[in-house]
Amino acid sequence: MTHPTATPDAGSRCRSPRRDRPVGGSASNRAHAVVVGLAACAILVATGCGGPRDTRVRHRVSGKITYGGKPVTGGEIIITPDGAKKNGGPQGIATIKDGVYDTKGSRAPGVGGGPMNAMVMGLLEADGSRFFEHTLPLDCPASGDTVIDIEVAPADAPERKQTPI
Repeated sequence: MTHPTATPDAGSRCRSPRRDRPVGGSASNRAHAVVVGLAACAILVATGCGGPRDTRVRHRVSGKITYGGKPVTGGEIIITPDGAKKNGGPQGIATIKDGVYDTKGSRAPGVGGGPMNAMVMGLLEADGSRFFEHTLPLDCPASGDTVIDIEVAPADAPERKQTPI
């Protein structure tokens, strides 16, 4: 037994080989699919694709970073709650530019406060040929913004070298 195939007639729509109706379903089925799709989009917009927003309290941390008494040319500082001291909460990240950092306006705009660890990745040359990495403890206030200046001694974080790109 052979099955008929869907072939278009001149001036007509394709017909399903097993049903005598247009391929793609009825207009009411298509309208239902559009309504369901729009409802799904509305739910995603209302709740956000990334889940609930971060509503934890964050406090701005800013200051100066020097290496051997000189401003750090560039880099990044990541301030993370010290889990060993039972501290939790949001992490703060800031770009270092000309010896200054500020978590305000960054992708992680502040910290929750309490005992923290700060990892400083500093460039000593703009081309990245000389750099250092250093982790140190910080104690951030549990409320309000704070200024913390950081001096990294070369003995604590030896300079590293790499070939610039």
